[in-house]
Amino acid sequence: MSEHPGRPIAELISTVEAGVPADRLREIVAAIVVRPHSGARQLGQLHVDPGLLTSADNAMPTLLQRIIAALLEAGATSVRLPRCTGCGLERMLPERLDGHRVCSKCKKRAGTRAITCHCCRRERQLASFVGDADYCGACWRDMYGQASAIFVAAAHGLIPSLDPAVLGGLRPASRLARAPVALGPGHRRLRSGLVRSPCPGVGPLRCPL
Repeated sequence: MSEHPGRPIAELISTVEAGVPADRLREIVAAIVVRPHSGARQLGQLHVDPGLLTSADNAMPTLLQRIIAALLEAGATSVRLPRCTGCGLERMLPERLDGHRVCSKCKKRAGTRAITCHCCRRERQLASFVGDADYCGACWRDMYGQASAIFVAAAHGLIPSLDPAVLGGLRPASRLARAPVALGPGHRRLRSGLVRSPCPGVGPLRCPL
């Protein structure tokens, strides 16, 4: 019977990590390293640079990150997860940003765009947008009560930039829906079912037409 691909890795790690019993360490590695070629590649990397286990090196392979994360949960005291380039914390780094491994939080933060809010005119993080108008979180939440007017206006192409003051002057949605307009396929889709809210934090809304 061939040797499990994770066993040599577990034996190498055990020379560095004394906080996890050898049997438990082997179980953890065996559950994560299941493919022979992955195990061989990881073992080769550790033979070349055994310091990967304790250096918190940002270039640490994902497979080794998973092994170390599981060992830390089991009480390991010597091995370390890689340090995130963005926040500097030692944690799993599943993402890449500008060629470096980063944690999910830093990747998400980097994807948040700074804008000048169309409503309050302050510099804020983008929460949502309609047409060419960007909105911060506070102003977009204030507009929740006017969601019907927003969708009706957008469907009819009435205003390119939806200002709350303009929305307040729109006719009620029911009257606007009965107005004689030419309905395109996009409007029929809007009328027939659910529409996706333009705000990432809000679920689908049903158009009142």
